[in-house]
Amino acid sequence: MLLLPAPALAGDGDGSLLDDPRLEKVSEDLAGIFDALEDDGLPVGMLEAKIREGLVKKVAPEKILGAVRVLDGRLRKFASLVEDASQPATAGSYELGTQLLAFGLADTDARRLLEGFSDAKLDAKDTEKGLLVTVMAVEKGKTPGQAVDHVLSILADGGKKGLDAEIAKHAGKGPKGKGPKGKSPKGKSPKGKGPKSKGDGK
Repeated sequence: MLLLPAPALAGDGDGSLLDDPRLEKVSEDLAGIFDALEDDGLPVGMLEAKIREGLVKKVAPEKILGAVRVLDGRLRKFASLVEDASQPATAGSYELGTQLLAFGLADTDARRLLEGFSDAKLDAKDTEKGLLVTVMAVEKGKTPGQAVDHVLSILADGGKKGLDAEIAKHAGKGPKGKGPKGKSPKGKSPKGKGPKSKGDGK
């Protein structure tokens, strides 16, 4: 199953990250953001990743702080939408939801999606799957609104199993992903590496 790496919860991250001397000018502001997330039980994995990315790219600390604030705002916005929908969610769900907001997901579509999850009685893990399928749909070229329609259609037709099938297909584990055509005997037959290939080379 294709899932994001387990995200770090607030308080579980590498405490030495904020002690990096390159962040000295903004370390107090960053610590305040992380502490506030810890108080609310929200994940900080994306924020830590953004900081590390900025350090690797030698981004100015003020710009790193700005990027972290943007992520923090999106994360809190999605957390509010989840709370309004009374929908159970994992740390991974918050990260995926934040990613969807970055893609341009409108509040109305986010509410539609979460209400659809609630109607389908998805638990926290299945909610994460539903959000993952939504992200995958956007990455394949759908608009966020179209991606929501796509996922709600999957739930209406196949329920939780439909989500599993979609994730498996995306991961190349479905019937079409690694079927007989994908590993045809002809692809590895002597003809594929026969005299004609060598003859062309000469």
